[in-house]
Amino acid sequence: MLSFIQNMGRTALNFLSALGRITLFSVVAIRWIFTPPYYWQQFFRQTLDIGYYSLPVVGLTTLFSGMVLALQSTPVLPGFRRKIQWQRLWCYRSHESWGRYWPV
Repeated sequence: MLSFIQNMGRTALNFLSALGRITLFSVVAIRWIFTPPYYWQQFFRQTLDIGYYSLPVVGLTTLFSGMVLALQSTPVLPGFRRKIQWQRLWCYRSHESWGRYWPV
């Protein structure tokens, strides 16, 4: 029983120690963001590199994902088409019956 409690305490202390190290790292990193000197040219260059020049990768990923989705959904779509047509027929019939009671 004592061994179990020691293991739980050791695990909790290790977790809190790691959490403290992550918190200190985050505080120091945020402090250095607002400490001069600022390298604006480098900032805008990296923003351009990361944001704008990654658009072809995003576009290709979207294109291939769309193609895979189209191929995977091809066998399923005919069943949805029948269901949609049945719903249209039902809506048409229900509107037809409304005309007898509430003339528009």
